[in-house]
Amino acid sequence: MAEAATPIIEPMNNLTLSTDQKESEDMEYDEIKQKYQQYDIKRFTNSVTAFPIGQSYINLTIVATKEPEKIHSMKTPIDIKNIFDQCKDQTKKVLVLGQAGIGKSTFCQYAAYRWAQGELWSQYKLIILIPLRSLTTEHYPAPRFGEKYLLVDLLQNEYFPNHALSEAATQCFQQQCDKGQVLWLLDGYGEFVQNIPGHLRELFGHLCTTQHHIMTSSSYVISLSYPVQVQIIGFTDDAIHKYIKQFFDQIGREAQNSPREDEDRLSFLKRSPALWSIAHIPINLEIICSIWSDANCSEVKTMTMLYDKLIEWLCRRYLEKLKETQEETMTQVDTGDVYELCKDELAFLASLAFHRMESTTTVLGTEVQKKAEDKINCYLKDHPHLLDVGILKSITQPATGTQTEGEKHHYFAYLSFQKYFAARHLVAALIGDASDRMIEFIHRHKYNRRFELMLSFASGLHANNRNTSEIDLFWDTILAEPLDMLMQFLEIELKDKSASIRSGACETLGRIVKRAPTKYAIAALVSVLNDTDKDVRLMACEALAGIDKKAVTNDAIAVLVTALRHTNNDVKAGACKALGSIGAKAAANAVIAALVIVLRDANDDIRASACRALGQLGQQAATNDVVAALVIAVRDTNNDVKASACIALGQLGQQVATNDVIAPLVIALGDAHYNVRASACIALGTIGGKAATNEVIAALVAALGHANNDVIANACEALGKIGEKAATNDVFAALVTALGHVKSDVRESACKALGQLGGKAATIDVIAVLVIALGDAHYNVRASACIALGTIGGKAATNEVIQALVTALGHVKSDVIANACEALGKIGEKAATNDVIAALVTALGHVNDNVRASACKALGQLGEKAATNAVIAALVIALGDAYYVVRAQACTAIGMIGEKAATNDVIAALVIALGDANDNVRASACKALGQLGEKAATNDVIAALVIALGDANDNVRASACKAFGQLGRKAPANEVIAALVTALRQTNNDVKAGACEALGRIGEKAGTNDVIAPLWIALDDANHGVRARACTAIGQLGGKAATTSVINGLLRISDMAACNSLKKILVSASSLSDLDTNTVLKLFNFWNRNPLLLDGISLKTIMVAYSDTRIAEWGSVIALHALCTRCAVTIVDKMITVYGNCEPVKFDMPCRILCDKLVDAFTKQEGLAFYLDGKQDHGEDQLASENIE
Repeated sequence: MAEAATPIIEPMNNLTLSTDQKESEDMEYDEIKQKYQQYDIKRFTNSVTAFPIGQSYINLTIVATKEPEKIHSMKTPIDIKNIFDQCKDQTKKVLVLGQAGIGKSTFCQYAAYRWAQGELWSQYKLIILIPLRSLTTEHYPAPRFGEKYLLVDLLQNEYFPNHALSEAATQCFQQQCDKGQVLWLLDGYGEFVQNIPGHLRELFGHLCTTQHHIMTSSSYVISLSYPVQVQIIGFTDDAIHKYIKQFFDQIGREAQNSPREDEDRLSFLKRSPALWSIAHIPINLEIICSIWSDANCSEVKTMTMLYDKLIEWLCRRYLEKLKETQEETMTQVDTGDVYELCKDELAFLASLAFHRMESTTTVLGTEVQKKAEDKINCYLKDHPHLLDVGILKSITQPATGTQTEGEKHHYFAYLSFQKYFAARHLVAALIGDASDRMIEFIHRHKYNRRFELMLSFASGLHANNRNTSEIDLFWDTILAEPLDMLMQFLEIELKDKSASIRSGACETLGRIVKRAPTKYAIAALVSVLNDTDKDVRLMACEALAGIDKKAVTNDAIAVLVTALRHTNNDVKAGACKALGSIGAKAAANAVIAALVIVLRDANDDIRASACRALGQLGQQAATNDVVAALVIAVRDTNNDVKASACIALGQLGQQVATNDVIAPLVIALGDAHYNVRASACIALGTIGGKAATNEVIAALVAALGHANNDVIANACEALGKIGEKAATNDVFAALVTALGHVKSDVRESACKALGQLGGKAATIDVIAVLVIALGDAHYNVRASACIALGTIGGKAATNEVIQALVTALGHVKSDVIANACEALGKIGEKAATNDVIAALVTALGHVNDNVRASACKALGQLGEKAATNAVIAALVIALGDAYYVVRAQACTAIGMIGEKAATNDVIAALVIALGDANDNVRASACKALGQLGEKAATNDVIAALVIALGDANDNVRASACKAFGQLGRKAPANEVIAALVTALRQTNNDVKAGACEALGRIGEKAGTNDVIAPLWIALDDANHGVRARACTAIGQLGGKAATTSVINGLLRISDMAACNSLKKILVSASSLSDLDTNTVLKLFNFWNRNPLLLDGISLKTIMVAYSDTRIAEWGSVIALHALCTRCAVTIVDKMITVYGNCEPVKFDMPCRILCDKLVDAFTKQEGLAFYLDGKQDHGEDQLASENIE
């Protein structure tokens, strides 16, 4: 550090360089030039091999920031040698903007390289490239009092850290700075400005004010005032092609380096607008090419998916190195398992990235690093291998003392990586203990452009999330007020002169309408369909295609129909795609008619797009006109049109399975183009069983002998979907042959098809080849063989099959293990051997979530035979698994094992599970407790289930109701009954039905007015299931439910369930005296139609009701009862005697009139004969009746 007595701002023009000084200058500067000349470009995914920057650098497009651009189609990028042309001041200053990963740092290195080569800016004696991230307190400690840093200190520290510059060289450098002979390249202002050390502020300000310099910064830094600002916007379209060719030339994979292969890769990128757009950013294109070099890139559709793929690739390489695993073995490990094995490393990087974003530091200093380490309790100094993932780089400064690599300061290799990992942390923390803090973070920063890419990554990560509640939480936070600020911003961008900005605004609107389709957002997109730029219109169509189907407006559909008549073919194709994506809601007559017209378009792509759209509209579009037009399209001259028409006919469903449709599809199976044949197979498979004619099956069997792999695989799938109707010996033989095909996709499809053919496929030959397939070289075939054997089920339960599946449980590939678990579960109790149970218990400890879940499920399906102590203990542990599906399946398994699993530990664990954060787990725990039966009816269980009856989730409440029903009379506490009555008043049908069922099973103890009244109301419920269960429940409550209201309600329904319940309550009723005349008459008419239902109902109870109420209609009932039960009745004065199978029963009527009316009732009863007993010696008028056979 220079002393303050010789400040840099003192004039030095009077100095003259001596010969020694000149030689010193040349020596020092030659060393700098040599460093620049040695700059190279290392591929991020292969840092070992480097390529000279002079041979590898591809020019980036540089534009003036105020220039309206159609940026990526520019043919000639601005040469960097002209970058100072617009500078008017004596001191040349240029601000170079660009987003993360655009290549700003490489641009600086290339500029320094060309200067060192004598090709650029020869007016400067020296160019100094300073990565601003290195200007930290750690590398530039605070000076002693009275001292300060000078420009020469930057040169000393950055380029000559190991030896001091001579005094002559120092003076020479200071003079050149004063004369304007030094150009500074200051890289990374956007991240540096937030954390510039206080003792370097004066030096940095002096440099920016007095020195020629080029400053690079992220685009969101808008506080700098530079008269000349340029922007790096990435590669041109032509440069992308050049980069791809150069990339594969350099990695030396000649097999992938033919011009045809280059063109195929370029075509693939262009077919995906989103991928093509991000490919203009150098780092993204490098990642795409890196993935291409190692695997198929066809799955990658978004930038987040691109980074996901790269991180997975890096993790696999890291695991190979760390665990010395063979590459062939790692390729078979599931993506989920790879992330699980690297979860600590990824969590560390995510925490580090997020805290770095919060702190706004460029370099990951001690404080930021410690925060990240404390967060996950993992420390870099103890685990230096964390650096081996390849995401972090250390500052290239020499270590001090005993400083290890883990104690150095690091930075993310690319800023975009930092933002990706920060997004991973945000997504994870949003559902954890720090949820409130993350929500506040999003609210605070969602309009801050510094966090734009990070939140975009978070959006992409949530798009792949299987938990809808987590997705809802993220987007509810993003789209919370003030949303109007975002809409105002987008409205401005939609009017921008730049087509790319308008297109970007459409993309953002697309994200909004996909999640929260406000009428303003939809209207904005509809208006953009009339944009003058083709690409903008297409992006608007793509955005509308992703809209929430329930929220799409008729206005939007009408505009899309209008777009079908546009003169631009791309717009018509985009409108077809959008209408197809909207689906059934767009299946209005006007839309269908317009698409049928488009089917006659002169352009092949348009006709194909119209076919696809009609197919996506589904069965509602299956009109005669549509079917006829698609049948014609199957005979089109264009292969894509024919193939799309075949697929569309399949999508219209089984209702179009007429000879007129099936016949051309069978013909298409013999088409000259493989894609048409493959599509015809798909269509026939989609139509399914209705296409199961001998001709179709024979044609599909013939297709199994085709040369094209896709055709064979699709034919297999079609035969599988047709199902048992295709289960002929010829089909079996052909599929068994296909299992020996060289292509794994074909073998996989053959396995699936054999499983779908059902029990008829359980032949010795089929089972034998499926067992062989369990040892196939490709994991997908092994996994499909497991599924097939599981589908065949018990018929495949040979020792050989079971042993082969147990062997599959030891496979390295998670899908294979999970499917083997499921197969053993479907085979059932026949597979419940000690070896199987032991292997499934081992699988419960697997690293993969799906394997553990499948193992739980299988153990449950094995039933009581799996009720060993080891199994039950393992399932209790699984109840605490980190993955909610495993916890839910563990509950289900315990329930399926039943009462043998009803230990205190199990019951206690299930009670804890009732408080789980996940709805499915809570519901499954309820069901399991019910299945454990009366042993589980403890006070703690009942109390927890009562709480579950008030759960926010419908499924949990319904499951709690069902559980109470299974616990039955062991859970009749008043608190339980009251909670079930409350559940009866809810809106969810499953909850109401479950509550009815539970109250019914509790039985007569629940037969209070408070219970009977809501059950009576439920008899009129709109849902049949609720009505049926209410009927059944009332019957189970016994005689107390025999009220006028309930009886009338049951009579009104009058189905089998109602009749049975009516009989039950009347048989149990202690009294019928409260019934009114109208009800008694209805009962008589009911019994008259269904006389058998009188059996078991007490005639004594009826007689008492007749006597108490004096309702004449009871007389008709008594007469009918006597007839049906073959009883004799005598009437003497006011005494009525009933003679049945036991001792006579006498009834003393209160008055003679009742007896007379009863006589009238008997007289009117058809099929009865009456006679007056002539025995006067008893002094009685005796009337007898008997049934006449």
